[in-house]
Amino acid sequence: MHKNHDGFTLIELIITVVIVGILASVAYPSYLRFIKDGHTQQAKAIIISLITAEKIARERTGVCVAGTPGGWVSINTGDGIYTVDTERIDTGEAPDFEFQISNVNANSCTITARGLGGMLTSADTIICDYNAAGNPRHVWSGTLND
Repeated sequence: MHKNHDGFTLIELIITVVIVGILASVAYPSYLRFIKDGHTQQAKAIIISLITAEKIARERTGVCVAGTPGGWVSINTGDGIYTVDTERIDTGEAPDFEFQISNVNANSCTITARGLGGMLTSADTIICDYNAAGNPRHVWSGTLND
């Protein structure tokens, strides 16, 4: 009498696991890059908010101003902790970055976002040089590690 066995053989299961592993190893780096790009766009949006505050401050005072508190500042949801002149920056959430306004003079400043860790290393930076003389311009540069 011949028995009819339903199911998968061990070889079929091993092949399936290998194929799933290969697909995962290809997809995971793309996923990380996608997440990192999203975080970078968040940081750029906050930098643009800081530039807007600098424009308002320059119109009010005639010069670009450094933000307060000084040094590197983390901006999280609802904090509104960063102030440029009298403009409080409540830009949403960027938990993977901290921000700094530096090289401040009458007509220009540099706004930098720096990664805090996790998927973004401390070497990750996005820099925007703002020049209020003539037409305002954003010059992006940075060293975002892959």
